[in-house]
Amino acid sequence: MQATDETTAKPGRNRPQRECGNCGATLNGPYCHRCGQPARSLIRALPGLVGEVASETLYYDSRMWRTLKCLLFKPGWLSHEHVHGRRARFIRTAASMLPQTMFVILPLFAAWVGVFYLFSGRYYIEHLLLQVHNHAFLFLSMVGLYMIELVRESLSDADFFGHGLLSGLLYWIAVGIWLWIPIYLLISMKRFYRQGWVLTTTKYFMLGLSYQIMLIFVLLAIIVLGVWRL
Repeated sequence: MQATDETTAKPGRNRPQRECGNCGATLNGPYCHRCGQPARSLIRALPGLVGEVASETLYYDSRMWRTLKCLLFKPGWLSHEHVHGRRARFIRTAASMLPQTMFVILPLFAAWVGVFYLFSGRYYIEHLLLQVHNHAFLFLSMVGLYMIELVRESLSDADFFGHGLLSGLLYWIAVGIWLWIPIYLLISMKRFYRQGWVLTTTKYFMLGLSYQIMLIFVLLAIIVLGVWRL
């Protein structure tokens, strides 16, 4: 009887605890619903611990690549999935990747988009979410174009066999990225708001013009503010 009590009080190394070791709450899953501590202890055989860490790392990597694939090649899909609650398969889009100007213009432009879709039943945060994803795509595209240009400049002084062919290939990849950017943004609006092509295209061009005007004013305001602080 004494051995049984000790077994009950001290769970096995490979079995999850029935009570949280941190706060004492009853466990109903792999994590404590009160404090978030994992049910499984790290005190176990090294192969099992290494295997669990490796599996979690690979799971995170798969989420990262899945997020990047959707962000770059499936316009509006990431925003659609987030709005409908399917977020666990993706990593959070890092808004910190955007320049300082974007922190000013994103909320303003999202509000302006909301005016165009006033009767769509969408919340402001949904408009903002789509713009965060679209601007993250733009940021990654600009980084890619910048890297391609750097490589092409370095190839201009190279003399190895095929450098001209490689430079030409990179040029056409850059052209493809430039063509994909406006198509991507149009498809993202169509997929997210689910309106007809004619109405979506009309709003697309009107919002594009508005965005350029808004961007000019925001840049001027930042420049003036910077000069004023000198």
